[in-house]
Amino acid sequence: MQNKPVWSAKQKRCYHRLRSMLCYWEGNGYQILRVDLTSANDSKAEDLRKNFRALRRKIESEFGFSDIEDFVVETSEGNGVLHMVWAWKQKAGFRDKPFYIPQKWLKREWEKIHGAYRVYIQKYDKGSARSRSRVAGYLVEQYLTVGQSSFVRYSYSWRRSLGFPLVRYWKHFKFYWLYHARVDYKEMLWLWDRFLQGERLPDVENEGRWFLTIDKMRGVEILK
Repeated sequence: MQNKPVWSAKQKRCYHRLRSMLCYWEGNGYQILRVDLTSANDSKAEDLRKNFRALRRKIESEFGFSDIEDFVVETSEGNGVLHMVWAWKQKAGFRDKPFYIPQKWLKREWEKIHGAYRVYIQKYDKGSARSRSRVAGYLVEQYLTVGQSSFVRYSYSWRRSLGFPLVRYWKHFKFYWLYHARVDYKEMLWLWDRFLQGERLPDVENEGRWFLTIDKMRGVEILK
């Protein structure tokens, strides 16, 4: 029986960020897609993300999906592949509509912009904490396996999505609940999910001023 690879620190960070963003998007009314874009054989590595941004602008303009948010894992498979999660939420006051891009359209436009035609798009079904962990773990294990050189980097739209640095607040959050409120790690993770989903957390001994709703958190000075 083959032993499961031990995750590196980079893998663990990627997993935590992706799982957190899935939790936030699911809990705040977003529709989510899984999307992969491949590179053309003669393309330059630096063109991949530039052309992805051009494609996103085209989608936002043509389909009316303004302000698409994303989590991007870039690998060096072939000439480069972007393995992504896209999230979109209709602005208040507008009638909601399905967030989806036809695969034929995506394939045609990506070939026009980047010269590659192999794409993947699939609707992400919202689920439980376990399903979020499974999806995030799949991306980490599939493309960031220890010893595999295909991983290049990851990025995500924390500024557009949250309005404050996820990592900086996570450190405050973890320190407070583990060392001040003295909850165990499992409960702390449960509280983290509740916070990301938009709930107001309990104020422990009137000292929980960092632990507000997402909307109020955006105005906290220490996180700027």
